[in-house]
This record gives sequence, C-alpha cells and structure tokens, in this order.
Amino acid sequence: MSNSIGQITKFYVTNLPNGVTPWEVSDFVRVFGNVAGVYIARKKDKEGRKFGFISFRNVVDVKEMERTLNGTKMGGFKLKVNVAKFAMENEGFHGEATVKDKGKTKVHANQPQILNHANAFTNNGGGKLFKDLFSNSHGDQGESSKPRATEEGNGNMIVVPDDTLAFKELRGKALVGRCMDFTVLRTLDNLLDGAGIKGVSLSYLGGLSLLIKFVDNIGCTEFLLNHSVWEHWFSSLDNWSGQSLPFERLAWVRVQGVPIHLAENSVFDSIAGQFGKIVYGS
Repeated sequence: MSNSIGQITKFYVTNLPNGVTPWEVSDFVRVFGNVAGVYIARKKDKEGRKFGFISFRNVVDVKEMERTLNGTKMGGFKLKVNVAKFAMENEGFHGEATVKDKGKTKVHANQPQILNHANAFTNNGGGKLFKDLFSNSHGDQGESSKPRATEEGNGNMIVVPDDTLAFKELRGKALVGRCMDFTVLRTLDNLLDGAGIKGVSLSYLGGLSLLIKFVDNIGCTEFLLNHSVWEHWFSSLDNWSGQSLPFERLAWVRVQGVPIHLAENSVFDSIAGQFGKIVYGS
C-alpha cells in the first residue's frame, strides 16, 4: 500500500531518450497509472544518461509499480526506474531517508534538494494539467471522462459495429501525411500548386497531420511513389486505409512574466517545451 504524502509517489527514472519532453514521458507512462507530474533534468547523470522524476497518484503497490516500470523500453531506450528515496512525497517509504539524533529528526547531509513537481504546470486553483485540456482525461480526478455504463443502467454506452469504416470511398484515392513542421502545414496547398499537382484537396486531421485527397487512385499512387517531390514536406506518408490515427492537437502557448533580461527565444521555447513538443518556436 502506498504511504506517500498526499497519495503521491515519485519515481526516479534514468536512461530516457535524448530530447524527450515531460509531455511525451507522461503520455507514455499513463497506461501504468494516474500521472501527477513529470520533471526532466536539463543535465545528465554521471553516466551521461538523461534522467528525471515521474509522480503517480494513488499507487496501490509501490514496489510492484517500480518493478513494472523498470526495464520498460521507450523508443529503444530501456528505462531504469526506482522509487525516489529522498523525495518529500515518499517520506516514510524508505526508512533511510531520515535519521534520529537525540529525539530529533535530521535529514541526511547528502540529501539532494529536490523540488516537489507533483503539481508542476497546474494553476494555483487546482486546475487540470495543461496537456489534459487537450485530451479526454482529467489530471485531478484520475478517471477517464469517457461515458461509462453503470450497473444501474445510468450513463451512456455507444455500441459501434465491427464493420464500421468512415470514408470508405477514399480508399486508394487518399493519403495520410504528417508534415515536417508547422510551416509546411500552413503552406502545403501552395507547395502542391507550385509542384504542378492539381485536383488535390486537403483535410486537417490534428497535430501536423493532413488527409490528402486525389481525384483518382492513379494520381494518388503516382504522388506516393514520387518520393523526391514530397520528401521535404512529410516525415511520413501512407495510403488511407481506414487506420486509426493518434490524437494530436496544436496549441498556442502565451508566456507572460519572464524577466526582461531573460526574454530570449530559447527561454520561451524552454517554457513552452514543458507542455508538449514545439512545432513552431517563439
């Protein structure tokens, strides 16, 4: 049973992929429990690995969670995870965190100064995590906002037939593309026109993704095979075959209150990077 303060348990994680953001880590480990916060250190550990801390709410079995997370692969990197021994949230879980001296509790001299990031990037009013404003989960409640059917018959349940497939008529005549960056997303229609590609319509799918619709399957196939034309526009391009797509959204982040002597684009980008992957810098 978790005995962490405020039902928050913090784990130390190392060997994170280079360049990974707190938002990406949070999304990756969400399947293991209710994520309360993620912090990634700017520096690396003594072995040159990226490290940080992940906090979960209401962990039933802390040691089991530690065993489950440890060894999990993220983008080819095998994570090493341990309960954060000196985190305030975990006080009492590890007896070695404090020592007794003449009836007084003293913190170990080598205890690092670790900030409590469990509520990082939430507003002071106890609001949702910023990323949760663009998803179906509630950071504070730890439960999915999707409708649930109850035993009493209350709530809503939607039954979808197995053979349901929207836009069947576009099979063979449409492609799903993920743009290289925000600039390509904004100007793709002009880029296509400049390359002499006519009769194409675009539908926005969220994030950096677009549905590219052609008049017929011949034009669709020719464009897909003409790699030299689109290789600088798309990081991926596939036939539309009714596949599910990741839920992604673009959001503008307005940053205020940065001291004038720190008002550099790199600082603003670092702040924005805490909420998600930057696709268009400050």
